[in-house]
Amino acid sequence: MRQITAVIVFALSTQLAHAATLRHAGLGQDTQDATAMAATIRLANAGDPEATYRLGEMAWYGINQPADRAKGDLLFAKAAAAGSASARQALALSAQRAAHLDEIAYWTARYDGAELESGKFQCDPAAIPRRSESRQEVAAVNQSYDRFAACHNGFVDHLATVTPTHRIPDAIADVMSDAELSQAYERVKQVVASLAAKHQAIAKQVLAEHDAWAFASNPDLQTQQARLAQMLADGQNWRERHERIVLDRPRFPVKE
Repeated sequence: MRQITAVIVFALSTQLAHAATLRHAGLGQDTQDATAMAATIRLANAGDPEATYRLGEMAWYGINQPADRAKGDLLFAKAAAAGSASARQALALSAQRAAHLDEIAYWTARYDGAELESGKFQCDPAAIPRRSESRQEVAAVNQSYDRFAACHNGFVDHLATVTPTHRIPDAIADVMSDAELSQAYERVKQVVASLAAKHQAIAKQVLAEHDAWAFASNPDLQTQQARLAQMLADGQNWRERHERIVLDRPRFPVKE
């Protein structure tokens, strides 16, 4: 149903009134020809099943008129009863769509990506205190940080693979209109972008807390930082006069 069949262009001739003309006519983009529309209506009123089916399509998709799927289904049913195989297929798809209306509404308006950050990608923030005083405490903080980092990195890699076409089930996409499918695609993209920003902010916060903890828990690092600040305040070229001081976030020694 999502692939909108292009609208009717008829070769206007003296044979247009014959039903066979409609069956062999192609569907194109120009539906502005009032004469062609009138001819389609005349053929449908005369009982031609394909003309009736085409009118059902136009009503269902809102071609040159407000969309009216109930009217379209009635015309499909009438055409199917008159022998149109296309109308029978359209009715079957319309019935499938009716059974999935809630799912369509979910993907177009309510999808929130909850499944993307659940299970193994539910990354609990690392437990980082302001300061650690023992090696055991340092080890525990580092383990918590490493677990979070591994989970976060896995989530980021997973999120990079998410695309709308892979998230929306085919059974639902197949019964959406083009407008609904576009809306659902946009919804998924917005949710993915929002989750990426959310988890980036969380990771930055955890990293900042880890850096602050590392500095507070390492006297040697504090001493180095103080020396560096003093050198800069004195206007000395510390790079030339002193060995380079490397600031890192290691498993640093702390007082027992």
